[in-house]
Amino acid sequence: MRRAVAIASLAALCSACEVSFFATAFCGTDSDCAADHVCVERTCQRLELSNVSPPGILGDARDGEILTATHGEWAGPPVRSFAYQWQRCEPWGGSCFELSGAASSSYTLTPGEVGMRLRVAVTASSETQSLAVSSEPSAVVAAIGPSNEAVPTIAGRPMDGELLTATPGTWRGTPQLSVSYQWQRCDVAGEACAYLVGAIGPTYTPGLAEIGSTLRVTVTARNVVDAASATSEPTAEITGSPPVNRALPTITGAAVDGQVLTCDTGTWEGAPTISFSYQWQRCDSLGAGCADLAGATGTSFLLSVDDVARTLRVRVTATSSWGSADVVSAPTAQVAATAPVNLTLPTIAGLALDGETLTAASGTWSGTPVISYAYSWQRCDALGGGCSTVAAGVASYLIGSSDIGNTLRVSVIGSNAGGASAALSEPTPIVAGRPPVNLDAPVVSGSPVQGQTLMATPGTWSGTAPLAFSYQWQRCDSLGADCADLSGATGTSFLLSLDDIAQDRRQPPEARGSPLTNRFRIASWCPTGMSSTRAPL
Repeated sequence: MRRAVAIASLAALCSACEVSFFATAFCGTDSDCAADHVCVERTCQRLELSNVSPPGILGDARDGEILTATHGEWAGPPVRSFAYQWQRCEPWGGSCFELSGAASSSYTLTPGEVGMRLRVAVTASSETQSLAVSSEPSAVVAAIGPSNEAVPTIAGRPMDGELLTATPGTWRGTPQLSVSYQWQRCDVAGEACAYLVGAIGPTYTPGLAEIGSTLRVTVTARNVVDAASATSEPTAEITGSPPVNRALPTITGAAVDGQVLTCDTGTWEGAPTISFSYQWQRCDSLGAGCADLAGATGTSFLLSVDDVARTLRVRVTATSSWGSADVVSAPTAQVAATAPVNLTLPTIAGLALDGETLTAASGTWSGTPVISYAYSWQRCDALGGGCSTVAAGVASYLIGSSDIGNTLRVSVIGSNAGGASAALSEPTPIVAGRPPVNLDAPVVSGSPVQGQTLMATPGTWSGTAPLAFSYQWQRCDSLGADCADLSGATGTSFLLSLDDIAQDRRQPPEARGSPLTNRFRIASWCPTGMSSTRAPL
């Protein structure tokens, strides 16, 4: 049984007392004692945790194998838990260091452990004690040779001219594993295979000689221990390839009414011989909704007024004894009549003042309707030169503080189906900044009591940034009048003194010559130091 007597604080006797506690322990059985203690001759005595048999390591010390730790045998108080930390050691078993994250009772060996030894530190914990003991190092971790777990595969179409790609399959073994390839030509049944000279990479492109045959690949994996090989299944029978387009046909010539467009065939592959035919098509302005043009089956086409604001493309058909295929070119630009030309320069309306919005007018233009306009605002020096783009896309611009001392211009780009051209406005007057204007009055916070500190915040101001603030505290009479500056009181805080009793404090922060005022009245206080009274603010 454990008993304790505590001395309580006596608030009526003193305002602050130190409280001390003492206890006397007696026991009749172990249950009367604290954890990790036993009762001996009516006195609780501590049991020390100790290791009787050290931890051990089970498993084969080879790359990829799993080692398992045994925690050993322990004496003393009951062990509540065991914690593990695996360590990598030098081949002679010393200079061990902890492996990050290896804190369970088992550990899977990795290539990084090859040539090293492992050991495990086991920490046994009772309710109040912990003790760590390390195992003996394992045998030196050995590397393993390659072994195939999934055979190589071949991807790609089994066709003349098509690229086949071999994957090496899945291999087990200590890195670094290197792999090599050897392609083989086989009969249609995948037998009677012969090596293809020089075909020793992961890819192979069948040629005319492979038509009617099958292909397979042998992959050999090697490391410092050994080498092993595995062979893929054969492909399907290699066939001749029909025409395949590798680069689309292209159209050359100006997309303008009255001009001639000319097309080429593009680039094709496939078993010879390939012949070509052509069909011109008229499309909408986006290159969709295309329809064949009657009689337009040559390599050239004369644009007419019917093609204005439309696009053209050509379909090319390639044909051989192995099949046929057709592709279409990319559409041309919209066929144009005339491009826009500026007649009078763009203009800018609005005040050249920080915070004001300027609006651009596009000016006067000629050209085929409909003309669309894009705007690019430029910041320039005081003379209108040295311009750089600051905004684009809209006809209005909000002047900011970065524009002060500069001029602004706008570039207008007029666009239609025939093209685009640009015109630049005259510069604005030099942009001026805005003076400070107070929006929310300054505020003084804090307790108006001698010894307390008042804090001032400047309030809210508008005007061109950056705004700088200065402060001057003032002492006023009890009604907040007859105020006078306090010498040296020019910070954001003020420490109240005996001189301020029954006075008001006025602090006018000033931003570029625009002051505002906020006042507090200081109440009397109890000079005994035992208490104080604050009048309402």
